[in-house]
Amino acid sequence: MHDLVINANNLSYAQILHDLNFTWHQGETIALIGPNGSGKSTLARLIAGLIEPTTGYVEITAKGVPLKRGPYGRWQAVGLVGQHPRRQCIGASVAEELSFGLINLGLPNHEVKYQVREIIQAIGMKGKENQSPATLSGGERQRLVVAAVLAMKPRFVVFDEALSMLDVRSEKRIIELLDKRGEGTGKLWITHDPELARKADRLWLLHDGRLWDEGKPENVLDDPQLRQNCHIQNRCEGLEARIKRKTHKSGNTDKTESAIPQSPVLQWLNIEIGNRLHLNKAVLAGEFIGIVGASGSGKSTLLESAIGLIAPSEGSIRVNGQRLDKKNLPAMRRNIRILLQEAGEYLLDRTVRQVIFWGEKGVDSVSERQYLERFDIDPVFLARSQETLSGGERQKVALAATLRTKPEVLLLDEPMLGLDAQGRKAVARVIGDLSSSLTTLYVTHDLCEVLPYANRIWLVDKGQVVRDCEVEDWDRYREEFRKAGVRIPI
Repeated sequence: MHDLVINANNLSYAQILHDLNFTWHQGETIALIGPNGSGKSTLARLIAGLIEPTTGYVEITAKGVPLKRGPYGRWQAVGLVGQHPRRQCIGASVAEELSFGLINLGLPNHEVKYQVREIIQAIGMKGKENQSPATLSGGERQRLVVAAVLAMKPRFVVFDEALSMLDVRSEKRIIELLDKRGEGTGKLWITHDPELARKADRLWLLHDGRLWDEGKPENVLDDPQLRQNCHIQNRCEGLEARIKRKTHKSGNTDKTESAIPQSPVLQWLNIEIGNRLHLNKAVLAGEFIGIVGASGSGKSTLLESAIGLIAPSEGSIRVNGQRLDKKNLPAMRRNIRILLQEAGEYLLDRTVRQVIFWGEKGVDSVSERQYLERFDIDPVFLARSQETLSGGERQKVALAATLRTKPEVLLLDEPMLGLDAQGRKAVARVIGDLSSSLTTLYVTHDLCEVLPYANRIWLVDKGQVVRDCEVEDWDRYREEFRKAGVRIPI
């Protein structure tokens, strides 16, 4: 019986959230949307009991009677899947991660082992039971954390951008797992994805620290003005216009016009990295390559190998014709920069100014503001620690810091993670402006992000590039991309 309700009364937190009042019934699915920095993740932590409100309270009631903290405290009633799955993994192996909560619930060993086998099969990670979560892709870690939380059968679960790293197939697996193990569970989806928000029973809007219950999701999602105010955008909105601008900008240059052969900027010569990557490819100066594929297919490993974060066991990697090794690695890295999936995980705990303008002297305030405006970063953040920013805001700071060093080769791993529509437009504009002057490798699950800029598309599967095509020809392989779990334009 769905008899639990979460109630918030005049809930406030610091200067972030102000006088929030709401009810959330067990079994009800709610979508929470709002601009980056509006306080969505802060609200998630308040509901889960990870932080205490400045004023007001959150309580769980059963048939109108508040639950006391004790044997059935809020930690057991409410599960939270955070934005950064790396932070939430504590087990030494996939199996241990899934076992931890079940053991703490007091289940016997044989039942724990049975449930772990069932869950691993359900999330498509059979064969990785003994693998460390640190070696998984971002999407695989996201699947693992969702499954570990659901294994404890909470009455409510808060999903904070919990599907943002997943390809289409992986997302479908998680939804199926939710239907099976989360039946009767209250779900709160914090998301910028209108397609996901549309599936909810109710939609909440958080803006300027205040919460509005908008009722049915279509009340907002079908209203152009409200969508604009809420920074909501469909995945491929404006795609055709951006592709036309790219075509007009590049002109109709004959590809055979240049008679001078180019030397590769990046080259993988028959490299092997365990069973994660098998590659024999080259990238020419000025190319923009969109790299797509399912979670765990080897896309991030490919990028990390290009900057020497992972060394091949066989074969060699060359940068501008020179073999990449320990001796020349520092020199090679001066001209190559990488933006990893979870940007907030590797930014040093300094102020935003120190992160972006590290080592620079004499940068005046006007120049600082002009540079930040390109990335839709509010100048008031300059004196703040990056740890106080939202996930989307940290993503923009990380990209701004990466590009401030003026690299020749740019490696982007899901740079749009956690961004609202306004942030996505700003980042897309910056990438578009630089696409003709940089060599860029851009990893994503979504072809809409790279079609306006890419010269070539690589489809990666099981550590290999199984399709290498000119961007103009991608539609010929539409079904191949779809079967691989890639999000494609409709």
